[in-house]
Amino acid sequence: MDNPKKRHWALTVYLVLATAILSLTFIAYRYIGTSTAYIQKFSNAPSWALPALRYLCLFHIVCLSAIFRWKKWGYWGAITASVLSVIINIVIEGKLENLAGLIGIAILYGVLQIGGERKGWTQLA
Repeated sequence: MDNPKKRHWALTVYLVLATAILSLTFIAYRYIGTSTAYIQKFSNAPSWALPALRYLCLFHIVCLSAIFRWKKWGYWGAITASVLSVIINIVIEGKLENLAGLIGIAILYGVLQIGGERKGWTQLA
């Protein structure tokens, strides 16, 4: 008989909240690029940057869904999406403060490591 995988509650909360926030960000990016404030503030930003960020949100959501389904590639994809998002934000703003966006990687790694027998990392396939 198969032993069903059990997810730690903190991992579940993280995955649900991160997916919700990324979904809202995906929707918001649709309207941000046409706002006058954005155009004035980031007039030197490349035209591909905002659409790239938007679709990175979508990719990140797919990766978090994969983690929810116990797929290890979702973790690596989420890291890739985070790193690329930080790089694009640095290109747009030219500020290294955007490196703070990498904190999400540490949080995801942390919630995958907690839980004893419910530890997410060892259950990823």
